[in-house]
Amino acid sequence: NACLIRGSKEGSNGALHLMKTLITPVNSTMYQLLVKNGAFKIFLSLMEAAGLTDVLKQEGDFTLFAPTDEAFAGLSERDLSLLK
Repeated sequence: NACLIRGSKEGSNGALHLMKTLITPVNSTMYQLLVKNGAFKIFLSLMEAAGLTDVLKQEGDFTLFAPTDEAFAGLSERDLSLLK
C-alpha cells in the first residue's frame, strides 16, 4: 500500500512521485490477488460464467479495473441478472 506523499514533479519525459513506501512487484496472478482480497466474489463469479477465468490466471503485467462486491450492491437484481 504505497501512498503518494507529494504530488508529481513533471519532467520532459515523465513525472516523479514521492511515495511513502516502495511499490514492489507482485508475484501472483490477478486471479490469486482477487480471491485473496475477498471483495471481488461477484466479479469473479461473472468472469467464471463468461468463461474468462483463465484470462485472470495468466501471468504477465496488465491492469484490471474490477468492481468490488460493494459496487455491485448498487445494482438491482434485474441489472445483475443481465450481466450473467
